[in-house]
Amino acid sequence: MIKPILSRIFQGLFFLSFVWIYFSVIFTNSGDEPWIAILVGIAILAIGIGAAYFCKKIVAKWSPKIIHSIFAGIAIIILSLLIYFSFSLKASLIWDADEVYRAATAPLNGEQLADNYFAIYPNNIFILLIFKIFYKIIFAITGSTDIIYIMILNAVIIFVGIIFMYLISVKLWGPHIGLLTGIVCLFFAPFYVYVAYYYTDTFSLPFITIAIYLYLCAIDSKKKIGKYLLLVGSGFVIALGFKLKATIVILLVAVIIHLFLSQKIRTALKYTGVIAASFIVMFLSYNIVVDQLHIVSEEEAYEKQMPYVHWIMMGLNGNGGYNADDVLYTQSFPNIEEKTAADLSVIKQRLSDYGFNGFINHLTNKAVHNTWGDGTYCIFGEGKTVPETNSKLWEFVLSTGKYYNIFYYYCQGFHLAILTLLMISLLIGIKKGIVNGTLLFKIAIYGLFLFLLIWETRSRYVFGFAPLLLLISVDTCKELVDINFQQLKDKFILSKKRLLSKNKLEKQSQAKH
Repeated sequence: MIKPILSRIFQGLFFLSFVWIYFSVIFTNSGDEPWIAILVGIAILAIGIGAAYFCKKIVAKWSPKIIHSIFAGIAIIILSLLIYFSFSLKASLIWDADEVYRAATAPLNGEQLADNYFAIYPNNIFILLIFKIFYKIIFAITGSTDIIYIMILNAVIIFVGIIFMYLISVKLWGPHIGLLTGIVCLFFAPFYVYVAYYYTDTFSLPFITIAIYLYLCAIDSKKKIGKYLLLVGSGFVIALGFKLKATIVILLVAVIIHLFLSQKIRTALKYTGVIAASFIVMFLSYNIVVDQLHIVSEEEAYEKQMPYVHWIMMGLNGNGGYNADDVLYTQSFPNIEEKTAADLSVIKQRLSDYGFNGFINHLTNKAVHNTWGDGTYCIFGEGKTVPETNSKLWEFVLSTGKYYNIFYYYCQGFHLAILTLLMISLLIGIKKGIVNGTLLFKIAIYGLFLFLLIWETRSRYVFGFAPLLLLISVDTCKELVDINFQQLKDKFILSKKRLLSKNKLEKQSQAKH
């Protein structure tokens, strides 16, 4: 009995925390003419609910084999579009993504880079290793280190994330809702444009969907050995994902909370032990391997590495995003101990300068304008983008492009629809108090929300969790079409009759006296 209550409390807290941000995004961060985004959002909501109704009434009657075949067709279209966008939006990115690309390809091109970027940002070592292995294979086959190859790999990685979204949907709600998920993914524009961002935001995406799928399979598995192997696999994937993108550790916390809400205490403790132990084993194994590669020496790390508090410090400045002055300030100190002490001093000063009200305003501004308010997920908003093609698509996706407003308002309208369905889902959760797979997604999203209030932030940091937002949206559409309006009407009529009868009895009683 306590678990549904805890579910209601959590979703109520999420709703109250997010509702002001939701309305602020709609009216203050949806372009110069927010009514366009609102109308697009309403249209997408109507289409989404209509598609859910069609899937419930028609597609649900089809055999799973037919549904899987139709999704396979949709998947081919999605992959084709991802590859097309890869060639069309080929570009050099003058920021961290380019640093990783150049470091991976420099040895193959006979070059030597002057600075060790990874001494400063060791969090990008895993993606460097992926790039290095990939380009060694590509170079052996083609003799080239062209940037198009990593963009194609990026497209495939996004595609893998989408495939596991489908598998999750089928697992939770059946093949007909899996098909609805495929349709939603087909029209989700950021998936296609983000092929040009060959960085941790996209490379981490399948780690989230694969880990969740393995976890859900483990919970449902009737075979004891299979169950534990799946939990171990999920822990391994989360650990590797964490090494790629720190925010993925939120998923581990979400899974553990979900276990204690959905399982008996002893069972939850056992499963938590397995998944946590596997996470730690993979985490330590990765560290041992990386240490053996000598990518960064202890001396370099001591002198150059940015302390974790650096990102908290940046998160307290301006809009809470990347700040070049803060980077230069931290780098001005000779070692990690002095960097940490200096950043902590700035953090204390900024909190003091804000005061309570100022700090709340800062967090709200940060959440609305730099995290949750951009349906394009800050695509091409980092550093400098140098297009290497003459594709007309650039006129749509670059903010300076002739047709950018079409792209922007479509994405923003889609985003408003997603946020609206999230809010509706929370209200449904408050009413029902059910502990299900969708609750896991909400816990993870709320964890990301809290983390990005503290950390340096960008709306692109939300992109890796976009599959969870889309899955919540799909489930909400399903919930809305499952509503029995006749039953609601009957309940309303019955309660009205009872009220009239009560009033009549009260009047008769008063007349007697």
